[in-house]
Amino acid sequence: MNTDQIRALDRDRTVILIPGGIMEEHGPYLPSYSDGYQNERYTTDLAAAIGRRPGWAAVVFPPIPLGSSGANSVGLRFPFPGTYAIRPETLRAIFMDLGAELGEQGFHWIFLIHMHGAPDHNQALDDAGEYFRDVYGGRMVNLAGLDTGSDPGLDAMKASISEEAVDEEGVGGHAGLLETPRSRVIVGRLSAVCLCS
Repeated sequence: MNTDQIRALDRDRTVILIPGGIMEEHGPYLPSYSDGYQNERYTTDLAAAIGRRPGWAAVVFPPIPLGSSGANSVGLRFPFPGTYAIRPETLRAIFMDLGAELGEQGFHWIFLIHMHGAPDHNQALDDAGEYFRDVYGGRMVNLAGLDTGSDPGLDAMKASISEEAVDEEGVGGHAGLLETPRSRVIVGRLSAVCLCS
């Protein structure tokens, strides 16, 4: 989009979608940017869902391939090929700065599509969201930080694979079945939760 196109957006009914994904190891069979590729797909689906709501528009920001606490850090394996993590403080500062730029331009809705399970990673994004709310009165929602009580993506994934596959592989969260054929059903539900509240 150019300057005039951005200026013309209805600030009250435009959602800025910021996809991301930590560069972290996913074993020898998945790319380091696996989270990012999934998040880009979730973002595409979410943008389409928002665009179907009368009067609403979604603007997709370029992906930000940064995150905190790669899976290898759980096992205290530093450094590790394929993981390029940043400090939680740096992650928080980046998203606070982006929020400030968007807030100063009058945007009220920002969704972060950055599905990575590390607690300090999600805390940093949640902190940036609180800053955006406190300073600009808008909502910067870390979709991975929402606690909906269940995981519809996990439920759909379990329903779509054989019992034998689950018995053999398990349903591990990192670089396992959960990250390879994971369902996109969660995206539609998250957009409904965020835009209705």
